[in-house]
Amino acid sequence: MEHDEVAKQLLAIASQLEALASQLAESIDTEAAFPVSMWAKVDQGICLICDEPILPIEKSMRGAHNRCYKQMRDKINEKKTTDEKQVKLGRLLPGKKGGRKPSKTALKVESLIREDAAQYEETKAAPKKSAKKSPPG
Repeated sequence: MEHDEVAKQLLAIASQLEALASQLAESIDTEAAFPVSMWAKVDQGICLICDEPILPIEKSMRGAHNRCYKQMRDKINEKKTTDEKQVKLGRLLPGKKGGRKPSKTALKVESLIREDAAQYEETKAAPKKSAKKSPPG
């Protein structure tokens, strides 16, 4: 076999494995409890992604080291995987709903944007006056 043929076969196998992994992730019941080993790792302070201990002085996010979580977020942003799949596979803890409340400044800016948009729509909908001038007489 030539190098190109082997590379093509490996790519085909990799895509098949990826399809099987996504099917497996989709078949896992999200209502069921998360894998017991996942919660055991979290209780022991072990990173869900790299399986190394998270030291008390290290920051962690969703059961993983900050660096591991950042790498996972990069893969998610690059559309190589999804957050939901990683939670189903037990590589990330489920995210918390909600978040930080918007500041007063952000709310004020948002209302100004809405007002500007409304004014723009009004001027856009208003009938245009003709630019023709009457001849001097």
